[in-house]
Amino acid sequence: MLYALICMGGLGLIFGIGLAIASKVFAVKTDPRVEAIMEVLPNANCGGCGFAGCSAYASAVAEGKAEFDHCAPGGKEVAAKIAAIMGQELGDFEKSIAYIRCQGHSSLQTDYNGPKTCAQAAIPAMGPFDCKFSCLKLGDCVSACQFGAISIKPGEIPVIDPEICGGCGSCARACPKKVIAVGPVSRSIKVACASQDKPVIKRKFCQTACIGCQKCVKNCPAEAISMDGLVAVIDKKKCTMCGTCVANCPTGAIVNTLPTEQSA
Repeated sequence: MLYALICMGGLGLIFGIGLAIASKVFAVKTDPRVEAIMEVLPNANCGGCGFAGCSAYASAVAEGKAEFDHCAPGGKEVAAKIAAIMGQELGDFEKSIAYIRCQGHSSLQTDYNGPKTCAQAAIPAMGPFDCKFSCLKLGDCVSACQFGAISIKPGEIPVIDPEICGGCGSCARACPKKVIAVGPVSRSIKVACASQDKPVIKRKFCQTACIGCQKCVKNCPAEAISMDGLVAVIDKKKCTMCGTCVANCPTGAIVNTLPTEQSA
């Protein structure tokens, strides 16, 4: 019995020493900058940075795999703090906000009496509206927004508060129709249509649809507009906010999503 106890004790000692050595040899070294970055992040874990939470983003920044300004909820203040932690200065920074690529003018094909969520309403026949690319107006984006930046009235498209919106993209990911996008706040001229239907169909169901006439493409002095299939798209890097496209769009599909004083 005594021999067995001595053997067990000896084995325990050997294993203990082995584990202690292994913990030293195979220890994963943690970059102290990761912890420092985590302390300045809002820890919303919204995914707007493109990573699986704040911890993953902090690690990516420390490894030089991500920029300092990807935290939408944190904005410029957090970006500046991260840059300081990394021993650098923050370059040009611009806030991004979400916007809706639909004006909600599509005619109604049928009444919808199912669960009042966009995800459910999109299942039968791609939704109750004649335009299958239309905002479904049931507010999944409202529920997805962690910051209370989106509101909605019955039967209307959601309204995004530019002062509260941090551009994290949670609303865009929650939209089954993909009619919500994120872009720089200073480039507020947008094509408020996502329909890839043929022009004859668009004209029939929606008065403010982009009909693919390409008038904006031809008249843009900055050559910032091109076609994505049957919908015009504006290159945010080239756009000078001159407003030529807004003034000349025959259907009003191109709009300035912010008041002039905010988008200047």
